[in-house]
Amino acid sequence: IEWGPNWEDDLAGGHITGLQDPNVKKMEEEIKTDFENVFMMYLPRICEHCMNPSCVSSCPSGAMYKREEDGIVLVDQNACRAWRFCVSSCPYKKVYFNWQTNKAEKCTMCFPRIEAGMPTICSETCVGRIRYIGVMLYDA
Repeated sequence: IEWGPNWEDDLAGGHITGLQDPNVKKMEEEIKTDFENVFMMYLPRICEHCMNPSCVSSCPSGAMYKREEDGIVLVDQNACRAWRFCVSSCPYKKVYFNWQTNKAEKCTMCFPRIEAGMPTICSETCVGRIRYIGVMLYDA
């Protein structure tokens, strides 16, 4: 295993390094990489939506941007050119690279739900009530 932008996730199912995991080697060939072909999932890699996000400033294509109205940091999938500078520049390792689509992806803070006045999925389903949006939806 080598150091990389997503070093803590390399053994968790990456399309290249995950196959080096001794536990994965014991799996049957036909189900070994099925997880990578999942269409939609909720991945608890919650972006901090920083005040001055380094992922936005490091993106040469301008695909990463911060919305002015609410401060949510998003990725324009059509503008992403797979340079992965955003992945390596995020100090919290929240931006990840999807090898299937060759695009950077990250938490969207469920912006369609926020725009509809609903809480995010992670704050709504968190059993321990640790995730809380705060002043964005509720009175402080």
